[in-house]
Amino acid sequence: MTKLRRETLQEKKGRGKISSERKGIMELEVDLLRDLTMEDKSSLSISLQNLDEGSLVFPIPELLPFLRRVDDNISEFACDSISNKTS
Repeated sequence: MTKLRRETLQEKKGRGKISSERKGIMELEVDLLRDLTMEDKSSLSISLQNLDEGSLVFPIPELLPFLRRVDDNISEFACDSISNKTS
C-alpha cells in the first residue's frame, strides 16, 4: 500500500496524473502509514527476521491491541453471517 502511494505521488509510468488536492491527501496517508509501521525490526523474533528480507511490514506494537479487537469483531461478524446463511 505504501509503495503504491509513493509511486503514484512520484507519477511513475502507468500511474497517471493526480490532482493537487488528491496529492495532499496521499502525502498525509503515506506519513500516517509510515508512523504506524515498525522501522527498527530488531525486536522481532529471529524466525520473523529471517522471513522478512526487508520487505515485510509490521505494525508498531502499540497498534496490536486495536488490531486484535478489530480482528475479533470481524471474526464474530463473519461467523454470524455464515451461520445466518446456512440456517
